[in-house]
Amino acid sequence: MRKSWMGFPILFMGCLVLSVNELPSTSVLNKEPDFGKIPLYFIPNRGQADQGALFYAKTSHYTLWLTTEGLIFDAPQKAGDYERDASRLLFVNADENLKVMPLEETEHRVNYFIGDDPEEWRTDIPTFRAVLYKSIYSNIDLKVYGLEKRIEYDWVLKPGGKPEDIRFRYDRMQATRIDKAGDLIIEGRYGRIRHRKPFGYQIIGGHKKEVDAGFKINGTDEYGFRVNDYDPGYDLIIDPVVLVYSTYLGGYKSEEGRGIAVDSGGSAYVTGYTGSLNFPVKNAYQGTSLGGDAFITKFSPSGKSLVYSTYLGGAGLDRAAAIVVDKTGAVYIAGNTRSNNFPTKNAYQKTLRGWTDIFVTKLSPGGTSLVYSTYLGGSDNDVESSDEDVNDIAVDANGAAYVTGSTTNTDFPVKNAYQKKHRGYYDVFVTKFSPSGSSLVYSTYLGGTEYDSGGSICVDSQRAAYITGSTESGDFPVKSAFQKTLCGYRDAFVTKLSPGGTRLVYSSYLGGSGYEESGNAISVDSRRAVFIAGHTNSTDFPVKNAYQGTYGGGSYDAFVANLSPSGAGLVYSTFLGGSADDYSRDMALDDRGAVSIVGSTSSTNFPVKNAYQSTYGGGWDDAFVARLAPAGTGLDYSTYLGGSDLDYGYGIAVDSGGSAYVTGMTRSLNFPLKNAFQKSLHDREDAFVTKISLTAKSGQRLAPPVANRIQ
Repeated sequence: MRKSWMGFPILFMGCLVLSVNELPSTSVLNKEPDFGKIPLYFIPNRGQADQGALFYAKTSHYTLWLTTEGLIFDAPQKAGDYERDASRLLFVNADENLKVMPLEETEHRVNYFIGDDPEEWRTDIPTFRAVLYKSIYSNIDLKVYGLEKRIEYDWVLKPGGKPEDIRFRYDRMQATRIDKAGDLIIEGRYGRIRHRKPFGYQIIGGHKKEVDAGFKINGTDEYGFRVNDYDPGYDLIIDPVVLVYSTYLGGYKSEEGRGIAVDSGGSAYVTGYTGSLNFPVKNAYQGTSLGGDAFITKFSPSGKSLVYSTYLGGAGLDRAAAIVVDKTGAVYIAGNTRSNNFPTKNAYQKTLRGWTDIFVTKLSPGGTSLVYSTYLGGSDNDVESSDEDVNDIAVDANGAAYVTGSTTNTDFPVKNAYQKKHRGYYDVFVTKFSPSGSSLVYSTYLGGTEYDSGGSICVDSQRAAYITGSTESGDFPVKSAFQKTLCGYRDAFVTKLSPGGTRLVYSSYLGGSGYEESGNAISVDSRRAVFIAGHTNSTDFPVKNAYQGTYGGGSYDAFVANLSPSGAGLVYSTFLGGSADDYSRDMALDDRGAVSIVGSTSSTNFPVKNAYQSTYGGGWDDAFVARLAPAGTGLDYSTYLGGSDLDYGYGIAVDSGGSAYVTGMTRSLNFPLKNAFQKSLHDREDAFVTKISLTAKSGQRLAPPVANRIQ
């Protein structure tokens, strides 16, 4: 019998998590159903299975059998082959009187019609969301449940329970070990499984206290947990950060993923640039490349397949900068184009006017047709060509698109404008399209007499637009400002426009005496408080209630700031960075008020916590992904994401369950992968798409799960 992989506790005590990892890449099991539609539930054994099984659950890769002795991971070797690959996690010295009981009955029922004898049939069997091993050890329970497409385990250590009592042994594996980083390595005949070193904390008096925890060896292939300096009167919580999926995306030339969005079903939409003639396409509006083109790709919720993928462009250079998805599944893309034959439909502006114009495109939910597509620009170069990704797009509840960027044109289209005239070499523009895309609601310049660049835009429920970017103008428009004057050579700015676009609600500088490269990401919450992110080299950048109160070093540190609804006050503001260069590229806000950011770092001491990847991968830069707690004073998690070459993080989105979806560019042959649609780097640089989850434990309040999250 061939050996297989198995699940394993990542730790737990007031809730301790054990995540089941994926099969090795050599596995022949490759078919995965859509877990956005198929529930994961536990079925009691009513005589339809071997009598040793009390409950079982079917995932895409294996059947999990729950017995009194342990957990059995049962995987078929190939379709139609009856040989099994059954690996076991056995409880060592468990209480003989433990009880195994179902939790949270679902609305689903199952029926088994076996043979011709109705007496052998089993019908109307209930299903459950979880199974509890009650008192598996003294004052210790084990809860097994489904989360999305995988099995999770919570060990619950109550007061009086002892961590050293938890012992588990792996059976039918070739070798096991703990490496220098504290990760548990499981060696199988056909692959290696890595379980990251666990992290722990306790909530005491409303404050989070970190607790050092890790794996320990009890004997041959037998493990437990070590826990240092914790209060046994409180729950100990272990939160592992896991990759749900991570994949390359590209052809045999260069790609960059620049923007990402996620819908309520957990499908990620990625846009960027490709130079490849063989970029993956499926159900495409435009199946072939006419030059360097934009691309739009929709992934299935599992990340392992494409729903659609299409080129978008003409004969010139076309680069997408940002993407957003509405509730119907239609996507809106903004970028810049040099193609005089860029695809247009129902266009406000039908022709290319300058060397480079903006494009704004709405793609149908199926990805096969344009709803509208238009140029936007004046008679000169309309979009600053830089590495800072200065364009962004937002959409309101009516389907009206808002775009921002920078322009050198004195004849950029204006309508119902707050600022009708171009003032500096580069000015910010803010433009709102009608839902049809064929007309403008308003379009305005925004800037002073020097350099001004629009970096990001968002819109609130009243259709007021919020813009951030960077300015070198001492006369940039200000109103009701937190910071009324330019403090350094270049500062970030934050501006709120009225719903009609004709006046400022507030507008403020934000910066220190150095150089704020940009405010390149902005979000607004339900209270209309604004969150922005960017990077700075000002050691005196304004900080308040900061997670990191001092500048880390290098050329830049990332920053995150939260302004009050009036724009005149700072709720919190913090640096985030190590001793080398740290750049924030994008930000997403969840319903809790937690800010997730993505960027790149060359700091080997970048702050990490609950990290999937706790050490710098190497090369010039690694991507990083971090989530600040709602108050801004702590990190929920922070992790490197990268291999041994160059890795940049450019775009991030979050779903209502708190999972982060990130995209960027990698040159690493060993970029972290999991459940990958594309398992290898196809050229010097490819886009990447990664979904990261932080498993929620007691003491955390997360937003309701998205539709594809199995409850």
